[in-house]
Amino acid sequence: MARVICGFDGSEQARSALRLALEEGKLHGSDVRVVTVVPRYERGAAPFGFEVKDPSLDREQLHNAQQTATEAVDSARKEASDDETSVQVVGKLGVPAEEIMSEASKGDLIVVGSRGIGGFKRLLLGSVSSALVHHAPCPVLVVRG
Repeated sequence: MARVICGFDGSEQARSALRLALEEGKLHGSDVRVVTVVPRYERGAAPFGFEVKDPSLDREQLHNAQQTATEAVDSARKEASDDETSVQVVGKLGVPAEEIMSEASKGDLIVVGSRGIGGFKRLLLGSVSSALVHHAPCPVLVVRG
């Protein structure tokens, strides 16, 4: 296995998925690529299809998401006493399932939490993990809790 892709949104389930992705990376001698996505679809569309937004907000959100992911990676690595596994944190703007799936062509396994920070806590499987399970070109490991 060459690369493990881990989708990370800062939720507790994403942190569990990150720990498991690092374990898989260490076990198989694989690189781990942690992908955090700032969703573009959460902004409302303006009238007539024009959306007014400040690009610095995207940059700030992306920076914050990457910083949160990097801190989570550092914490998980310290917890696992793993300083050998190569880990890269990648931040993207877009639709989370699509952006994680675009990374899948470079990976052998995707690891995600069953639900992220979205609003439907009763669901056993969130929209991103469901889309990945159904459409990803490589195996997907969904972590609960």
